[in-house]
Amino acid sequence: MSELRAFPRHPHRLVVRLRGMLPVRTRDVSDGGFQADMLQPLHRGSTVRGSLTLDGEELPFEGEVVWIRVEGGGPTVRGRYAVRFTSGAEGFRQRFHTWRRRQGHRLVRWFT
Repeated sequence: MSELRAFPRHPHRLVVRLRGMLPVRTRDVSDGGFQADMLQPLHRGSTVRGSLTLDGEELPFEGEVVWIRVEGGGPTVRGRYAVRFTSGAEGFRQRFHTWRRRQGHRLVRWFT
């Protein structure tokens, strides 16, 4: 049985910058948040502040880590985390929808 979601996920690879961490890329993005790979452990329930880069512009947000999945152990801990936006998402939503509409209208030029 598939899980109903409040916001559909879109498989876009946007750059995420969280304070004090290296930038990472999202696995998917929705109006309500994003999922990304992690290089450093986060804790479920943690408040995070950062920005998502869209068309070269950094859009700030605040969010809450809603789940983590750790893969590996020892010195090379990797995994995934999901963040639900708690503030700053209104501006991102508008820009994200405009950006997604433009994605279908990009011209591809072939050089020979």
